[in-house]
Amino acid sequence: MIAALVLAALAALTVGVVGGFSGHGRSIETSRATVMPGAVENETDEAGISRAYDEWFYGQRAHPAAHTPAGALARATRQAKALRGPERPLAAPTTPIGWTLRGPKPISAAGPYAVGRPGAGSFPLSGRVSSIAPDPNNANVVYIGGANGGVWKTTNAYGSPVAWTAKFPYSASFSIGAIAVDKSSSTCSPTPSSCRIWVGTGEPNGSGDTYYGQGIYRSLNGGATWTKASGTLFNGCFVSDLVVVNANTIVAGVLEFPGVTNPACPTAKRGVWRTTNATAAAPTWTRLTLPSSPSQAPADFAQAPGAPNTIFLITYRDGVYRSTNGGSSWTRIATVGGAYRGAITAYNASLVYFVYSGGATRSSFDGVYKLTNASSSSPTLTTAVPAASSNSPCTYPSGSSGQCGYDLTIAVDPGNPTRFFGGGIRVYRYTNGGAVGTPVGFGSCSGCIHVDQHATVFDRANHLWEGSDGGVYRTDNLGSSFVNRNGSGSGALAITEFNGWTSGSIAGGTFIGGTQDNGTTKYTSLTGLNWRMDQGGDGGASAFYSSSTYFASYYYPAVYRTTSGGSSFSKITTSTIDNEASEFYPPLEAGASAATLYRGTNRIWRTTNATTGSPPTWTAISPIYARTVSAIGPSTSTASYLYAAWDASPTQMRYTHNATAAVPTWWNSSGLPDRFITDVLVNPSSANNAIATVSGFGSPHVYKTTNGGASWTSISGNLPNVPVNAVAVQNWSTGRIFVGTDAGVFWTIDGGATWGNTSVGFPNTTVMDLRIVGGQLIAATHGRSVYTAPLPT
Repeated sequence: MIAALVLAALAALTVGVVGGFSGHGRSIETSRATVMPGAVENETDEAGISRAYDEWFYGQRAHPAAHTPAGALARATRQAKALRGPERPLAAPTTPIGWTLRGPKPISAAGPYAVGRPGAGSFPLSGRVSSIAPDPNNANVVYIGGANGGVWKTTNAYGSPVAWTAKFPYSASFSIGAIAVDKSSSTCSPTPSSCRIWVGTGEPNGSGDTYYGQGIYRSLNGGATWTKASGTLFNGCFVSDLVVVNANTIVAGVLEFPGVTNPACPTAKRGVWRTTNATAAAPTWTRLTLPSSPSQAPADFAQAPGAPNTIFLITYRDGVYRSTNGGSSWTRIATVGGAYRGAITAYNASLVYFVYSGGATRSSFDGVYKLTNASSSSPTLTTAVPAASSNSPCTYPSGSSGQCGYDLTIAVDPGNPTRFFGGGIRVYRYTNGGAVGTPVGFGSCSGCIHVDQHATVFDRANHLWEGSDGGVYRTDNLGSSFVNRNGSGSGALAITEFNGWTSGSIAGGTFIGGTQDNGTTKYTSLTGLNWRMDQGGDGGASAFYSSSTYFASYYYPAVYRTTSGGSSFSKITTSTIDNEASEFYPPLEAGASAATLYRGTNRIWRTTNATTGSPPTWTAISPIYARTVSAIGPSTSTASYLYAAWDASPTQMRYTHNATAAVPTWWNSSGLPDRFITDVLVNPSSANNAIATVSGFGSPHVYKTTNGGASWTSISGNLPNVPVNAVAVQNWSTGRIFVGTDAGVFWTIDGGATWGNTSVGFPNTTVMDLRIVGGQLIAATHGRSVYTAPLPT
């Protein structure tokens, strides 16, 4: 459980909450508070867990500030692009690195230990889908947006198997908030000529790993090519929704969560924006102030069918607005006290349903409301479904409160004005105008759907699509069962979000990695692209010993071991370790001996009989320092050398040269910036030499020590100013070093003086782990699965 003191301090700031197979909420602030572990598989302390995830993913990129700098990612992307051009430094590497996607594409099945987990839905699984846009003229054409996986398109949505193609592969932002298809354009056939697609970046779901956006993009040819349609105007904000009024008029919701003082998305950028020259080379946008709205935080649009100029908007906190002139002006027509996040749907210009989350956590089910005569000057507001603290879309069957600050949707049946669907953790079908509510699709079965809904929309055939943490699903029978639409084979979605600290080897035949809400997944030479889920929930760090014996974790410190290739797992950490403060995903590293593991809490723990102990014996080999361990760098040749970083303020790197002593002596390093330290790699031939990487912006990001950790110097050279998450070294003597960053993979052949980006076939997305095993580079991304490349010669 999270400490009561911490909960009291955080309660007023937390936005999202979670459940068993779960997502995690992005908090509205990012102060660096220490948190204690809670339950893993049933996640009872959802608000505290949400906050902790935000601390880990978003907080490390902002540290030591509360927010990332305005335009930082856009500038880093431009720097990365320049390294590919003729202006790149002469000493930069030029050898192309050819990457191959290794999956998951998709996660095709659950292993024996993960089979039947509630909320998993039906396999295969892909990753979090934040937006769905069916072509209004062709039911077989559908676009989906990944939370950090870009835009994908299918032209055989009803085919078997369905086939998806990535359509947003090399943009500055893979985090998708909204997609809209121009209803007046072509039918978006497999060979479109004039189909217009609009994409808003920045996922607005309040998730701990929600990444900020880079504005609005436009395609005039069905997604074949893209241009940016907003300049730098919306960089650093989240585009919550888009509405196409006509070919020239687009309305956009530009969001930062209420209460956030964010210089990357200041108040002047937030709210409703409109362009009336959408097809121009550089559209101009006008901000439309919502009356009586202190927050100016648009959450969701609903366009009245058959009346494209009539648009309804629900906002954070402030209620429902209406425009009857294509978004040119707005009138508030409804408010609900105590509401936080909302979603809205329109049957026609006169009948509207909307849902809100609220309560003390801002995430409980606050009820569904109905507006009749919605086009009149005084619409009638009634409660269709009352608020509930349990047995609602926001909760698990036996849970209470909820997490609808993170996942909240609603859609009315186009063929029946009294039937609508609400999505949160679960999907509910409501009939008789909301009088009867029935959960549909929950469980682990062939007709079930993965939990945590972010997009609920009907297609041209009046069939309902759901985008969840497990991918995309459709029901053709009003929720009696769902059809999995994640695909299989070469046409499957590849949008799995890895969290780092992967292990094993693709070339060696077994590779393991923890993912967001899709468990610890495993590649084998038999599975190929179709990976297997070995553990459910949120997967953390792993360590590999053999194809039968390896280690996995969820979030927080507990570690689990299998000796049966994943058929069963047993917890091998002590209750003392399990209940210590830690990073949301604490580091787990293997040592010089195959049976040695290191785990970081607010101190360093070591076991030397990890593979055989029943249970293993753990020893604390460092003092308890302020804050928690963010990275561990063991020597694989000299067991007495160990490096470790503490996520303090300022950040601390510490090292010991007598780690095998009963009471090791630790010293503080010098020369590193006050940035979150993400990775430490030790030279296997000389333990005095190591490389450390740091997250955040505004400082160098790669450092080396040659004196055993006493001091560190930058080897960042011309590396873009972008968070660096992992390092791998091909040749220590020549200085051939690779780093995984939030903008792809970079490398140097001169020890860090000059960096280049020569990747071919690799998306410029967030790389959470980068390793060299079996002559291969392995890059685990947060939103585009895993890639490998042969080492350059």
